[in-house]
Amino acid sequence: MAKRKITVEQVKEWAMERYEKGGDTIIECWDDEDIQRQIDEGWTKRTFLKFMREEHTQFMEIRNA
Repeated sequence: MAKRKITVEQVKEWAMERYEKGGDTIIECWDDEDIQRQIDEGWTKRTFLKFMREEHTQFMEIRNA
């Protein structure tokens, strides 16, 4: 079974749902071409969600330092 390719709109939706938990980086700093580039390089939903978690963790570490 072939993997279904994700879309820019799906990524933006996931990022908005997680805006306060790392999705803000994608919403505020990435344009559609940036998102598409990552999709073309093989990023999956899991990869995007992991990126958002890591961004949130890094923000919290800086904030709490």
